[in-house]
Amino acid sequence: MIYRLLPTLVATGILVALSCNPGSPEPVSNTDAELAPTSADGEIQNLPKGGTPGQLFPVRVEGKAGYIDHLGEIVIKPQFEGAWDFYGDRGVVWRHFEHPIPSEFAVIDKTGALVSPWYESGAYIHTFSEGYLPHGQESKMGYVSLTDGVIVEPQFHFPPFEETGADCYCVFEGGPVAGFSEGLALVQRGHGQYFIDADGNDVFGRKFDQAYSFKDGFAPVMIDEKWGLINHEGEVVIEPTYAWVGEFSDGLWPVKIEDSGYGHWVFVDSSGQPAFPAKYEFAYSFSGGLAAVKLEASESYSYIDPLGDVVFKLPPRAEPGQFSEGLVKIGLSDEQVVWTGSSKATFSNGQIAFFDQTGNKVIELDPMIWNPTGDGVKQWGHFAADFSNGLAKVWSQDPGRQEGYIDRQGNWIWISQQLAR
Repeated sequence: MIYRLLPTLVATGILVALSCNPGSPEPVSNTDAELAPTSADGEIQNLPKGGTPGQLFPVRVEGKAGYIDHLGEIVIKPQFEGAWDFYGDRGVVWRHFEHPIPSEFAVIDKTGALVSPWYESGAYIHTFSEGYLPHGQESKMGYVSLTDGVIVEPQFHFPPFEETGADCYCVFEGGPVAGFSEGLALVQRGHGQYFIDADGNDVFGRKFDQAYSFKDGFAPVMIDEKWGLINHEGEVVIEPTYAWVGEFSDGLWPVKIEDSGYGHWVFVDSSGQPAFPAKYEFAYSFSGGLAAVKLEASESYSYIDPLGDVVFKLPPRAEPGQFSEGLVKIGLSDEQVVWTGSSKATFSNGQIAFFDQTGNKVIELDPMIWNPTGDGVKQWGHFAADFSNGLAKVWSQDPGRQEGYIDRQGNWIWISQQLAR
């Protein structure tokens, strides 16, 4: 899923939302700066500085992409036109870049040496999942393995965003062409979605209207416009009866009982039995043992545990996220009402913050502030990705504001001034 990043601006009934872009800019080197996000006291401060030892992270220096280690030291000289994240001991680089589609990509090892040929790519690529990398040619998608070259030739459909409608976020997480998860990948051919193995075989011999990738042994699937749940044998374990669903995670599944706007979300287990009696206006999937839910008529989301008990409550208008490595990215909103003559406008200054699993705010990034006179942004703040391998990517649209990677204590591990666009 892609989660909306606040801030938002509401004026004369129009909502403007900013989103996290999977192709967000890579940081540029400038290790002299010393500013850091505010980080509160707490257990999170006892973590060692930096990311996960042994992991590499892409950066850009003077127009070339290379990699740093978990402490921010350059370990692969910037020499490529572009670079993606590492998976284990393999990373992805590209050349002949034509935004936003890399025309050729290759796999490298941790010395920066190529371990694959250059592949043509006529569609988006993404990071490895279980050792496989989606790639495409002429609007068809296939997969490349870490070491074996092309394992599944491009043959699956890769519809543009405007054809996938509200489900465009599924391109990288859940279909039409998704990464491998629990040994299977979700792909699209024509108007149907299928699960394939590493050889490209349709493992269940049937198509689904829509589906999510496998997680914890189960995958949500849509059959005849209703959602149900299948296991790894392709057997339907929960009959398709739900109007909408989230991902199955931590043994529980958020499902929407009625297809009538908000409301009527509940959590069920793998047999379809309600996990607890509470119903919600909206519910997210569990991550890190917690799930964000919103009660009807409530201005705030709360995080609950698998028993349905509230662990902590977010401030009003805060936008929840999914936990990653013990922290969750939250979009905070400080609503202000401004009168101009007899007209009223509502502005929401926004800020990204990270919370731990007890509800403590442990990292705050620079806020975004709208000009109350309504003529634009007064100050661009920081945006951020979720934590991965101990670091989170941070960027901004404000000239001169630092960008780079922060660790789970809020330390800048790699920082720069505004990127060269």
